[in-house]
Amino acid sequence: MSVTVDIDAELLSSAGLSERMLVDEVKLEVALSLYRRELISAGKAAEVAGLKRGYFENILKSRGLGSEYSEEMLAEDLAFAAEG
Repeated sequence: MSVTVDIDAELLSSAGLSERMLVDEVKLEVALSLYRRELISAGKAAEVAGLKRGYFENILKSRGLGSEYSEEMLAEDLAFAAEG
């Protein structure tokens, strides 16, 4: 699924953001929100944000959202490794 959002170019310019920067920031914030609300795992959130899992985990920690490495996370990581 793809979502399109229209934002005025003048607003982007005044905020000092390029369109790419805004897209990346929105993806990260959506991923963090879904993770924080426990709707998706950290692995899925990293995928939504378009980031490597380790980098996303560092962002979680920097925002005080670090997680313990659970059995569910291990199972996800093992399944992902088996796919690739």
